[in-house]
Order: sequence, then C-alpha cells, then structure tokens
Amino acid sequence: MKRIILASVVFAATAGVVALMAFASADPDREAAPISGIKIPGDYRDWRLISLSHKGSNLSNLGAFLGE
Repeated sequence: MKRIILASVVFAATAGVVALMAFASADPDREAAPISGIKIPGDYRDWRLISLSHKGSNLSNLGAFLGE
C-alpha cells in the first residue's frame, strides 16, 4: 500500500514538473503583453541594470533602473 502511495506522489510530482517546464519554455521572443495600458518593448529582456534604489530604512521598497 505504501508503494502505491509513494508511486502516486512521485508520478504527480513528475507530471507537475513537466507541465511547469512546458509552460516556462514558451517562446521568449514573442511580443510582450501590455500591462496597465503600458506597452513593453519586445527586447526588454536584453536591457542592462543601470542602478538600484531603495526607500525606507529597512529596504522595504527596492527598485531597479534598466536601460539599453
């Protein structure tokens, strides 16, 4: 009985990992969807980190400035 339960758990975990990998391997060069009405350029993944910024004493707000 324990082997059947273990096999079921392993099968479900493997199926979940395969499903996540298939979802994550979508075409990275496809056009980005607009967020809140702002159109993001398709090459945003190539932007480089320019600077970091934080507000507050406990680093509760952290931001990154990106550019080409």
